[in-house]
This record gives sequence, structure tokens and C-alpha cells, in this order.
Amino acid sequence: MLKEEDFLLLIRLFDIYESGNFEGGMNILRERSSLKYAASVLRISEEELRSRWDCIRVRLLSERDKRERPQKDDKILVDWNGLMIAALAKASQALGEPKYAERAGKAADFILKEMRAADGRLLHRYRGGADIPAYLDDYAFLVWGLLDLYETLFDAKYLLAADQLNRTMMQHFWDGEHGGLFFTADDSLELPLRDKSFYDGAIPSGNSVAMHNLLRLNHLTGETRWEERAEKLAMASGASDAGQPLGFTMLLSSLDYALGPSSQIAIVGSPEDESTIDLLRALMSRFLPCKSVLLAWGEEINGIAPFTRNLNRIDGKSAAYVCTGQSCHPPATSPLEMMRLLER
Repeated sequence: MLKEEDFLLLIRLFDIYESGNFEGGMNILRERSSLKYAASVLRISEEELRSRWDCIRVRLLSERDKRERPQKDDKILVDWNGLMIAALAKASQALGEPKYAERAGKAADFILKEMRAADGRLLHRYRGGADIPAYLDDYAFLVWGLLDLYETLFDAKYLLAADQLNRTMMQHFWDGEHGGLFFTADDSLELPLRDKSFYDGAIPSGNSVAMHNLLRLNHLTGETRWEERAEKLAMASGASDAGQPLGFTMLLSSLDYALGPSSQIAIVGSPEDESTIDLLRALMSRFLPCKSVLLAWGEEINGIAPFTRNLNRIDGKSAAYVCTGQSCHPPATSPLEMMRLLER
């Protein structure tokens, strides 16, 4: 138990009342002020206050450990992890923090290794093993994360995995009659109805994310049919008749990408070359949401994006090939020149 003086300090630090601050007269510890401010009010040093609080916290934890712990939800879901991978990759680009991309890469590697069936298809959940056939959101969100991760690390395996999973998704979820993607696969257990949703809820719509992925993969791989599928998906959404634009924000973002102007940048050069690094750093220093970036280096990328076979370095320097819409500019070899082309 706490001494009286420690309990009085606890009341001062947290929002505690005799009548309680929660249902049933219970109290939940809620910090009411910073330690620095509390120390000034109590007229003691912040170091002394912090030391006393650390002792109190140890005793409180000891008491709490006597209680039965609540059950812990420790399952791993592909769709939520896909969103997390995308967020970490973007954060790494924007903040220049390699540790975020490293963690995103570990998550992606785990899913690609442990949460796929023998035929390469995704499994939705992992807890001591993977099970449950994946849904549309699993494919769409993971492909999203893998594309952002590729454009952060430029490891071709992530672009290849995104391309393969996208093909699997289109094979098993695409509605060939009306367009759009069903939430469940074509070989799922017999269902009275296969749902197809375009409306964003707490998380984006799988269809809207898939549309964005299709457009990006079209630019990154040169596969023109993905752009055609994206157009059919948009037409199938019926969003123009819904009258609720706030419910279709991800779809609107995808439409914005489709309508342009969007930019496709292919950088030819070794990832270790300083001139390549300078070009990539310049791209990541600016907020350019409607762009795709490909590092055209190595046979693996040539296999995924055959158009890169015709791209070369210029006078021994890494070169950036910038295209906007249907127009492509002469290659740029300096970050300044490349950014001027993008600003046009």
C-alpha cells in the first residue's frame, strides 16, 4: 500500500476524486499536468518529483500484477499490416528515417514467407500459424504497402511480390461481368451473396485502394491492361450517383491520380552510386502524391518492367527519365534539372 504522503502526491498528479472520475465511482489514472508544472506548484525540483513518482509507479504495478490479466489479442492480420507497412514506408521517405523502412521490410518479409499458401495465395490471419483464405482488403492493402516499400528501399523483390499478388487478386476477385472486385474470392465457401463495396469506413475501401494500385502498377511495369481495369473499376463504383463524396475519399484520390497530371520517373543507375542517391533524395524531399518512381537497374527489374531495357545512363552518370501523361522528356542527370521537369 502507499504511504499517505505518496497517496496525496498521486492525487495531485492525476485526476482522482473521492466520488471517482469513471463509472461506478471508480478512478482511472489520468495525468492532469506535466511533472515540470506539478513540481513548480509543489515547490520541489522536477528530479525529486520524478524520483518519488518512479517509486510510486513500481508499487502500483506490483499491486496490479496481483490481478488477473485481460486476454491479449496477438493475432496478425494481413490487411492491417499492409496499411502499417505503407505508413512506415512513407514516414521513412518523408523523415529520412531508415529504421521505419527496416521495420516495414521485416513485416512484409514475414507476411510473404509465413502467410501464404503453397500456391502463393495469401492467408488472412496468423497466430501460431496462418489460416483463413485472404479477402480483398488483404490483397489490396498489402500490395499498397509493398509498392510504397519498393519506392522507399528499391528492392525489386517487393515490386515483384506486389505484381504477383495483384495478378492473383484480379484472377480470383474480379467481377468480369460488371467490373469491380468482390470482397471474397471466387472459390470461397458457398455464400448467398458476394459483397462488393466501394464505400470507405474506418479503413479505406478495398476496391478504391485496388484502383490506385492498378494505376501505379501500370506506370511501374508498363502493363497497360491495369489502367483499363482501373477505369472499369471506377465506372462500376457508382460513386457519381451516390451524392456522398466524403464516403469515397480513397476513390477520389485514385481518380485524382488517374486524371492527372501524374508523373512517372525511371532512374537509371546503381543504387550505390552517389548520383543515383542524389536523384532519389531530391524526389523524396518534395510532396508529390501523383508520381511513381522506378529504379531501372538489374535484370530482375528488366523482367518486371521490360520497357526499362531501352533506358541508359548518360555519359556515365545516373539519369532520370520523366514522363507526364503521354509526354516524356529528355533524360535529366542532375536533381535540379529533374525537379524542373516535374514542376512543368
